[in-house]
Amino acid sequence: GELKYFSVSSTMYRHACLLAIFAVASTSAFQFLGRSPIVRTKRMAMDWNNPVVAEEFMKCQASPIEDVEQELQDLGIVAPVTMNEMDIRLMLVECRLRADGRMPGEEKAKRVKKAKYANEFEKTLYENSAYQALYDKCSEAYDTNRMNIMAEYMIDREKALLFYSEIYKDFLAELEVALNTKEVKVLTSPKVGWSGFPTNIGEEGIRATFSALGELVEFDAQESDDGMSMQGSATFADMETAQACVTQYDGMDMGLGTAIEISAA
Repeated sequence: GELKYFSVSSTMYRHACLLAIFAVASTSAFQFLGRSPIVRTKRMAMDWNNPVVAEEFMKCQASPIEDVEQELQDLGIVAPVTMNEMDIRLMLVECRLRADGRMPGEEKAKRVKKAKYANEFEKTLYENSAYQALYDKCSEAYDTNRMNIMAEYMIDREKALLFYSEIYKDFLAELEVALNTKEVKVLTSPKVGWSGFPTNIGEEGIRATFSALGELVEFDAQESDDGMSMQGSATFADMETAQACVTQYDGMDMGLGTAIEISAA
């Protein structure tokens, strides 16, 4: 009886070893073939009636499946061998929407300009859209090193250059481009809102400034809450003059610690 028990145990032990070897070999084979072992993951259901999702799916549907798989691989995702083409395309749709912050229900909160900022980094992050885009790109990649560099660069540029100019030379160049990129505001009507003109210029002085650009149809002005600057709206006779107003005065520093802002009303 004891010998029979030993024989059965040995057989079971050999079977267990063979199963373990097969599992390792299977994983290695998948890796060799460029495929990951099948992993069951729960994906959030997307609302295909949502126009954002539907539009992205149509774009993805127009691409060859090879291109779809390659784009996923570039993101570090290898589609399981058992996944059909439709599911692979749906996976890419979800990846694109999440990467761009357009996933329904997960949209990025828009940064709203503040009256006061803690430092130059916070001010730039809220007011420079190109800087925002670069910062968010680093955030999505979980690149805290570059995020910290962006903050340090705005707070103490010389110190940041001293520490990072050698290792992060290319990134600092990209950062400079972002800082020097002027946002182009496109208007949809000849009416603009404005703020930031010093109070000592006066209502008539500001009216004359805008009138010098072209015909002014309507104009109103009032002092800001702190009494240091003025704000209001202006309606020009045509879009060209309104756009010229944005181009010439938006972002102009008037020496009050803030800049003039011209935007769609």
